Amino acid sequence: MFKSVSILAASVAIFAATPALADPVVSSSAHVASIDLSVANAVAANVTLAPVSGSAAPDYNESATLASIDQAFHLFGTVLSVDAGVRTGIVSTGAWSSWPDEATGTVGIAGARAGLYTSLLGAIPLAALGVTADVIGSTTTAGIDGAGLFASGASSIENLVVGGSILDTLGLNLGVFSNPLPNTQALSLLGLSIVLNEQLVSQTADSILMTTNAVHIRLDDYLLAGQLLSGDIILGQSQASVTGYEPAAAPVPEPATWALMIGGFGLVGLCQRRRGRLAFA
Repeated sequence: MFKSVSILAASVAIFAATPALADPVVSSSAHVASIDLSVANAVAANVTLAPVSGSAAPDYNESATLASIDQAFHLFGTVLSVDAGVRTGIVSTGAWSSWPDEATGTVGIAGARAGLYTSLLGAIPLAALGVTADVIGSTTTAGIDGAGLFASGASSIENLVVGGSILDTLGLNLGVFSNPLPNTQALSLLGLSIVLNEQLVSQTADSILMTTNAVHIRLDDYLLAGQLLSGDIILGQSQASVTGYEPAAAPVPEPATWALMIGGFGLVGLCQRRRGRLAFA
């Protein structure tokens, strides 16, 4: 009897055993602005401002704060110059995690100005396409909960105004935007598009990646001062991801384990039957 019980216990232990799961990796990042532009298919500017990032395990908490940013990037032209620029007040970026549950990236910008600028013979630049706002920010979180992988994002935008000589010439009035819904298309015209609170998610069975862009200016062969511009100007990007996720699964016994379990149950049943016969003898 004791032998059969031992066999049964061993078989149950083998059945319950499962391989150890690999630890997931959670990551996040953020930056104030990025400019990635080409003129006639030649790279003119490719820069990321005030980036932070981290990856866990172990936990991390990274941050950066700047009193201001004032960056200009010459794209083309001598007599008539075309530049891309970003100017801000106080900015802050952060990336942190509570491993293995989640990771978060966040960015905040005060007094933001960005866009494309033209100037004639070094005169005071004029905004060909400009974005201004009192506050721009975004936050993105990705992690693991009881239901599996998840991700969420949000943007905060206060007193955002889109304008400049291009839009003024076209007679467009985009007005003032405040806390737009996800993926709000503010403008799409002649190779120029502006998306507010852009939220992009990529997910597979074992990973998830989410990016939130508070303001995304996209150029696709956009004609400006006789040249074709392509690329992106992004304000307030945050990002978070999880990789290497393995959901818990019910153990699947090997054929030998099934045979051991069946044998153990059979021995227990046989012993019980013999005890019953002895009781009536």
